[in-house]
Amino acid sequence: MASHLIVDGFCSKATQLRQRFEDVMAEPEAPRSADRFAWDWWHVPNRYTHLRTPAARFFSPELIGSFRSELQEWGRRELGCGEISPIWLSLYVDGCEQNWHADHPHGPWAFVYSLTPKPGAFRGGETQLLRPEVLSRWSFAAQGEFHADAIVDKISPKFSRLITFDPRIPHGVSRVEGTRDPLLGRLVLHGWFTPPKIHIDGALKPGQLREFLKQLDGEVFKLIQDETQTWGSSGHAAFRLRILASGKVQSLESLADSLRAPTPDQELRDRKNLKAAMKRLASRVRFPACPRASTLTLPLNFE
Repeated sequence: MASHLIVDGFCSKATQLRQRFEDVMAEPEAPRSADRFAWDWWHVPNRYTHLRTPAARFFSPELIGSFRSELQEWGRRELGCGEISPIWLSLYVDGCEQNWHADHPHGPWAFVYSLTPKPGAFRGGETQLLRPEVLSRWSFAAQGEFHADAIVDKISPKFSRLITFDPRIPHGVSRVEGTRDPLLGRLVLHGWFTPPKIHIDGALKPGQLREFLKQLDGEVFKLIQDETQTWGSSGHAAFRLRILASGKVQSLESLADSLRAPTPDQELRDRKNLKAAMKRLASRVRFPACPRASTLTLPLNFE
């Protein structure tokens, strides 16, 4: 799987979120709203330098709540993660950056949503992700050129662009240069999807999953303990089962995953074996009959 996902034009409230920021931060010599004093200058030498504030303090409950709801729905649909951490709002002007770091154990996926109006108004400000193959540099498949463009993904903070990525991967924000105007700086909402839980849409009740979960535990145990196909991956994976009213599984869908193994071959093998195990389980399991169909989003975590 890709180490990150990008969705442009993500939020229906992007313009309103941006307008709220401009209403507060415009006209620096005008009478000041108390909201203008909400910023914390976060400077940790050699690590972080930028302005930040809890998004819930800056935006109305309705506005930030709408963004949160859209993000949760998208996360549940694409990642199998439906809950998120408290959201931060961060501003980067000349000299601001985040040095290389990794986030663990905040959650299985990190997100960055850009409210930056014109990325071309400054240099830098890209979200930087170390490519996964660099972490297995000594494997044969990872040999080749070794320079910045070959080992780092740089993603521009385009307006209304959502980026999600595995926060275990070393990442950062390249130094912003060229503007001290907050209205032209890099402005982002960011946080993490929290460890996911099983989610049910439809008539099935949590108590009716006991037999299925027992069989799932057995399949995962066999997968990890199989001496012929040694399991070597860690990370998050998620599946969606569509279940007919009769209790039969109609379909199985693989969602995004963050499985990582010491070598690319191991990672591909583990992902293939996991999908095969889930297909076997889906083909034989029978849920209790219900008045209508259900959809089960099933997250799996491998430490």
